[in-house]
This record gives sequence, structure tokens and C-alpha cells, in this order.
Amino acid sequence: MMVFPTARLARQYGVGRLDLRRARRSPAGRRLVRDALARPRRLCQELGLVPGTGELLWRALGIWDDLGAEAVADASRRPTPEAHRVP
Repeated sequence: MMVFPTARLARQYGVGRLDLRRARRSPAGRRLVRDALARPRRLCQELGLVPGTGELLWRALGIWDDLGAEAVADASRRPTPEAHRVP
């Protein structure tokens, strides 16, 4: 997942380790990770690839949120198979 820079990139541009740690642990950083993982997480859940223990682990890591209205909104934006049909 390419949400935060690698150590090499941080060194190259002079970003301190403490600054990176603060960014990752801030509410905005946590939200960024959660949002970046939302679509893959939703797909895994829809395919039945997330066991109960997986959900508990993801919740403990702070990268799980209930799908609820978010999933309904995304599902309504998904194109239907007919939209991709070539005449």
C-alpha cells in the first residue's frame, strides 16, 4: 500500500522519522489508511474472504468500519453489466 513514503524516499527529501510517525498516527493519517483500504476490504467482505477473526483484527488495527450507508452509496454508483456491453 503506497499511502506513506518509503524510508528511502523520506531520507532523500529530508523527512524525519518522528514526522512520519506523527503523520501515520494522527487522526488524518489513520483515516487515510482506512479510506485507502475501504474498497479492497469491501471486496474481500463481499467475496466472503474475511473470517470473523479477520474482522476483529482489522477493527483492532483501526482499519475496519461498518459498510452501512457507504456500501449502499457505492453500489448505486457501480456501472451495470449492460453499461459495458458493446452494440
